[in-house]
Amino acid sequence: MDISRRRLLRTLITEDLWKRLFPEEVRLYLLIISIDETKKIGKLKKRDIEKCLGYSLAVEQLEKIAHTFRESNLAEIEYSKEKSEIEFTLVEKESSDTKNYPDSS
Repeated sequence: MDISRRRLLRTLITEDLWKRLFPEEVRLYLLIISIDETKKIGKLKKRDIEKCLGYSLAVEQLEKIAHTFRESNLAEIEYSKEKSEIEFTLVEKESSDTKNYPDSS
């Protein structure tokens, strides 16, 4: 199923979710939605995340971020210690504010 980056960003902004997130959570979310245009699922190596964010993330931080994303209906994230990567599934919900906008990415 295709997913719209524009709709994901619009949801983040129109629902003021970005105000409730820590800066590293916003940066990780932007990284996740920027790596693939159309798929709802993906993987990121921990070292690649740290390279893009510019600092190291502890496993506890990734687990907290995963919990926040789940609670905010942004994404489901699972961290694999063996593979040292996250697997994610983006959540795209359609709100009344986002229905009226074109879906071009």
